[in-house]
Amino acid sequence: MKTINCNNGWYLGLGDLICFAWLAAGCRATGEEIAWFATGWRAEVLRLLGVTPTDKVEGSYLTAGGFEAARHRGEKISYIEAMAREFGIQSAPLRPDIAQVPISDSGRVLLFPQTHGPSRQWPASHWIDLAWKLEAAGIETLVVLGTADERYQKRVPRWETGLSHTALFHLIATARLVISNDSGPAHVGGTLNLPSIAICGPTGEPTFRHYTSVNLVSAKSLGCDGCYYGTSFRSACELGCQVLFRTFPEHVEQVALGMLTPQHPEIRSQEPGAASHLPSSESSLPNPSSKAPIPTLKRRKTK
Repeated sequence: MKTINCNNGWYLGLGDLICFAWLAAGCRATGEEIAWFATGWRAEVLRLLGVTPTDKVEGSYLTAGGFEAARHRGEKISYIEAMAREFGIQSAPLRPDIAQVPISDSGRVLLFPQTHGPSRQWPASHWIDLAWKLEAAGIETLVVLGTADERYQKRVPRWETGLSHTALFHLIATARLVISNDSGPAHVGGTLNLPSIAICGPTGEPTFRHYTSVNLVSAKSLGCDGCYYGTSFRSACELGCQVLFRTFPEHVEQVALGMLTPQHPEIRSQEPGAASHLPSSESSLPNPSSKAPIPTLKRRKTK
C-alpha cells in the first residue's frame, strides 16, 4: 500500500490537506488502498474529515508537486487532478465525511485576509474597506486571523485570532458567507458546501474546480490573472499581485451582496462554482461616493 507523507514534501498547506481528504474519500469509496501519514495539526484536520492517518512514516512518498509546470505546458489539468496523477490514484475525488463539523447559520460573513506569501494576498486596505462596506449594508462581519496582525486589529469591526484548526472548522461551519484569498479557508468553505468567495490573482479556477459553492473573483484588466507563476510572473509580483491590487473592494462587495440577498438577481443568477471575473475596465466600477458612509471606527474585539 502506498503511503503519502502529508508532513513533508511539496503540498503542505491547509488547502492541500483538504484536497488529500477528497482523494482519500474517493479511494475509500472504490476500495483503492492509499494511506496518509500525518501528525500534529495535519492529523487533526484529516480526522475532522473522516480520514484516519497512519503514524508509520517509513517508506512514505514525499510529494513533489508539478501542477504549475503542467499548467505552463498548456495542460488543462486541475489542482486535485495533478495530485491524483502524481500519487497514482485512479479514483475520482469525493467530498469527505463532514459529520464531525455540523453546519449552522450565524448570519455572519467571515473574512480571512491572511495567506502564505504576498503574491496571493489581497491588500490589507482592501480587506478593511470591504469589512466596513458590508457592515454599512447591515451585514455582520468577523475578520479571522491565524496569528495576531496589527494591520487588522482595531481597524475592523470585529476580529478573532488564535483558533485551533478544529475551532476554525467549527467557526466556518456557522458562516453565511466565507470570503478568503486563495488559501485554506476557501477550501474549508468549499468542502462544507458553504457559499464562498475566493479572491484570486496568480491562481484561479483550476485550484477550485472540484468545489461547487466557491465563486472566484479576479480583475481582468491586465490579462495575466491565473498565470500560476508562469512567464508573466515578474519579480515585482513576488511582493504583491497587480491583479489583486486592481480587484477593488467594490468588486467583491458586489459579488458578496449578490450571494447574500435577492436584490441582485444579475449576480445571484451565476452558476455556483463559476468564476466571477470582473470587468476589464476600471471605468465600470461603482462610484464609491454613492455608497453608504463607512461607520466611525469601533475599537473592540468580539470573541
